[in-house]
Amino acid sequence: MAADLLQEAFVRVWRNIDEARRIPVERRRFWMVAIAGSVLVDFARRRAVRAHVTCAVPAAEPIDSAPSPHAVVQGRDELARLDDAIRALPEDLRTALVLSVMEGLSSAEIAATLGVPPGTVRSRISEARSRIARKVGL
Repeated sequence: MAADLLQEAFVRVWRNIDEARRIPVERRRFWMVAIAGSVLVDFARRRAVRAHVTCAVPAAEPIDSAPSPHAVVQGRDELARLDDAIRALPEDLRTALVLSVMEGLSSAEIAATLGVPPGTVRSRISEARSRIARKVGL
């Protein structure tokens, strides 16, 4: 499992090696850590979706409070569409979004980590949200 995550991080770094070359040498380590964090967040999100989808209704709950099969399928579809929309984002947009939403970093902190201006970070986050909203039909 850890080896798979490490491999995925290296693949993402390799795919974006041109971006790494534009980042100052002293900031590249932070850029790679951000990518590794993004891989971890993607893994955790996939795991949470699977757990949510496969969890059973507790036996203590009355039967009539259980979600209908249609609601369960609809919820799975919505989660899958959201997951696909996030995965479809370019790495730079996804990284900025994940660092903001999942890690709770400010745009200034993200900018320092990635070696880009804070305005660029805010723009990337906004663009990521717009693309996700379009993709899931909001």
